[in-house]
Amino acid sequence: MKLHYLQDPQTGVVREARRYLAVGAMCTLLDMALLYLLFARSGVNYVLASALSFCAGATLNYLLCTAWVFRYRRLQRRPLEFAAYLLITGVVLIVNSGLIWILTGLLGMYLMVSKLFAVAVTVVLNFSLRKFLLHLAPQGDCG
Repeated sequence: MKLHYLQDPQTGVVREARRYLAVGAMCTLLDMALLYLLFARSGVNYVLASALSFCAGATLNYLLCTAWVFRYRRLQRRPLEFAAYLLITGVVLIVNSGLIWILTGLLGMYLMVSKLFAVAVTVVLNFSLRKFLLHLAPQGDCG
Protein backbone atom coordinates (compact mmCIF):
# COMPACT_ATOMS: atom_id res chain seq x y z
CA MET A 1 0.00 0.00 0.00
CA LYS A 2 1.35 3.38 -0.92
CA LEU A 3 1.95 5.77 1.95
CA HIS A 4 0.16 8.65 0.19
CA TYR A 5 -3.04 6.57 0.31
CA LEU A 6 -2.95 6.74 4.08
CA GLN A 7 -2.10 10.43 4.27
CA ASP A 8 -4.01 12.04 1.37
CA PRO A 9 -7.10 13.68 2.95
CA GLN A 10 -9.06 13.31 -0.27
CA THR A 11 -8.44 9.64 -1.07
CA GLY A 12 -6.99 7.88 1.94
CA VAL A 13 -7.86 6.31 5.21
CA VAL A 14 -7.85 9.74 6.88
CA ARG A 15 -10.71 10.88 4.63
CA GLU A 16 -12.62 7.66 5.25
CA ALA A 17 -12.05 7.89 9.01
CA ARG A 18 -13.33 11.49 9.07
CA ARG A 19 -16.43 10.49 7.14
CA TYR A 20 -16.87 7.38 9.29
CA LEU A 21 -16.78 9.53 12.43
CA ALA A 22 -19.47 11.84 11.00
CA VAL A 23 -21.65 8.86 10.08
CA GLY A 24 -20.89 7.28 13.44
CA ALA A 25 -22.05 10.41 15.26
CA MET A 26 -25.40 10.28 13.46
CA CYS A 27 -25.78 6.56 14.11
CA THR A 28 -24.80 6.99 17.76
CA LEU A 29 -27.46 9.66 18.20
CA LEU A 30 -30.05 7.27 16.77
CA ASP A 31 -28.71 4.44 18.94
CA MET A 32 -28.72 6.51 22.15
CA ALA A 33 -32.16 8.04 21.52
CA LEU A 34 -33.71 4.66 20.78
CA LEU A 35 -31.97 3.10 23.79
CA TYR A 36 -33.39 5.80 26.04
CA LEU A 37 -36.90 5.39 24.60
CA LEU A 38 -36.86 1.61 24.86
CA PHE A 39 -35.35 1.42 28.33
CA ALA A 40 -36.45 4.54 30.20
CA ARG A 41 -39.81 5.10 28.55
CA SER A 42 -40.94 1.61 27.56
CA GLY A 43 -39.34 -0.53 30.27
CA VAL A 44 -37.52 -2.91 27.93
CA ASN A 45 -34.65 -4.85 29.56
CA TYR A 46 -31.45 -2.80 29.31
CA VAL A 47 -29.43 -5.45 27.43
CA LEU A 48 -32.25 -6.10 24.95
CA ALA A 49 -32.88 -2.36 24.52
CA SER A 50 -29.17 -1.84 23.89
CA ALA A 51 -29.08 -4.64 21.30
CA LEU A 52 -32.16 -3.32 19.47
CA SER A 53 -30.92 0.26 19.41
CA PHE A 54 -27.48 -0.93 18.29
CA CYS A 55 -29.04 -2.81 15.37
CA ALA A 56 -30.98 0.29 14.28
CA GLY A 57 -27.79 2.34 14.33
CA ALA A 58 -25.85 -0.41 12.55
CA THR A 59 -28.40 -0.56 9.73
CA LEU A 60 -28.17 3.18 9.16
CA ASN A 61 -24.38 2.89 9.39
CA TYR A 62 -24.25 0.26 6.63
CA LEU A 63 -26.36 2.36 4.28
CA LEU A 64 -24.34 5.54 4.85
CA CYS A 65 -20.94 3.83 4.81
CA THR A 66 -21.53 2.01 1.54
CA ALA A 67 -22.92 5.16 -0.06
CA TRP A 68 -20.52 7.79 1.28
CA VAL A 69 -17.62 6.62 3.45
CA PHE A 70 -15.79 3.79 1.72
CA ARG A 71 -14.83 4.17 -1.94
CA TYR A 72 -13.48 0.68 -2.56
CA ARG A 73 -15.62 -2.44 -2.24
CA ARG A 74 -13.77 -5.72 -1.88
CA LEU A 75 -16.98 -7.71 -2.40
CA GLN A 76 -18.85 -6.52 -5.47
CA ARG A 77 -21.94 -8.63 -4.87
CA ARG A 78 -24.18 -6.73 -2.44
CA PRO A 79 -25.77 -9.79 -0.78
CA LEU A 80 -22.34 -11.24 0.00
CA GLU A 81 -21.08 -7.88 1.23
CA PHE A 82 -24.16 -7.45 3.44
CA ALA A 83 -23.72 -10.97 4.86
CA ALA A 84 -20.10 -10.14 5.76
CA TYR A 85 -21.26 -6.84 7.23
CA LEU A 86 -23.83 -8.70 9.36
CA LEU A 87 -21.14 -11.07 10.61
CA ILE A 88 -18.93 -8.13 11.62
CA THR A 89 -21.93 -6.39 13.20
CA GLY A 90 -22.72 -9.56 15.16
CA VAL A 91 -19.22 -9.69 16.60
CA VAL A 92 -19.34 -6.01 17.52
CA LEU A 93 -22.84 -6.44 18.99
CA ILE A 94 -21.50 -9.17 21.30
CA VAL A 95 -18.73 -6.81 22.45
CA ASN A 96 -21.24 -3.95 22.89
CA SER A 97 -23.73 -6.07 24.84
CA GLY A 98 -20.99 -7.56 26.99
CA LEU A 99 -19.69 -4.13 27.90
CA ILE A 100 -23.20 -2.88 28.70
CA TRP A 101 -23.85 -5.93 30.88
CA ILE A 102 -20.53 -5.61 32.74
CA LEU A 103 -20.68 -1.85 33.24
CA THR A 104 -24.38 -1.59 34.09
CA GLY A 105 -25.28 -5.03 35.38
CA LEU A 106 -22.17 -5.84 37.38
CA LEU A 107 -20.62 -2.46 38.18
CA GLY A 108 -23.87 -0.49 38.54
CA MET A 109 -22.94 2.25 36.10
CA TYR A 110 -25.82 4.31 34.70
CA LEU A 111 -26.93 2.75 31.39
CA MET A 112 -26.41 5.80 29.19
CA VAL A 113 -22.87 6.28 30.55
CA SER A 114 -22.17 2.58 29.97
CA LYS A 115 -23.38 3.02 26.41
CA LEU A 116 -20.92 5.87 25.83
CA PHE A 117 -18.05 3.65 26.97
CA ALA A 118 -19.29 0.85 24.72
CA VAL A 119 -19.52 3.27 21.77
CA ALA A 120 -15.91 4.38 22.31
CA VAL A 121 -14.73 0.78 22.04
CA THR A 122 -17.04 -0.39 19.27
CA VAL A 123 -16.48 2.54 16.91
CA VAL A 124 -12.79 1.67 16.64
CA LEU A 125 -13.52 -2.05 16.32
CA ASN A 126 -16.23 -1.46 13.70
CA PHE A 127 -14.13 0.83 11.52
CA SER A 128 -11.10 -1.43 11.69
CA LEU A 129 -12.98 -4.62 10.85
CA ARG A 130 -15.01 -3.05 8.04
CA LYS A 131 -12.06 -1.23 6.52
CA PHE A 132 -9.70 -4.19 6.53
CA LEU A 133 -12.20 -6.96 5.74
CA LEU A 134 -14.59 -5.21 3.35
CA HIS A 135 -13.07 -2.01 2.01
CA LEU A 136 -9.27 -2.31 1.83
CA ALA A 137 -8.09 -1.80 -1.75
CA PRO A 138 -5.33 -4.06 -3.05
CA GLN A 139 -1.78 -2.69 -2.94
CA GLY A 140 -1.18 -0.14 -5.66
CA ASP A 141 -4.90 0.70 -5.98
CA CYS A 142 -5.81 3.89 -4.18
CA GLY A 143 -9.49 3.03 -4.21
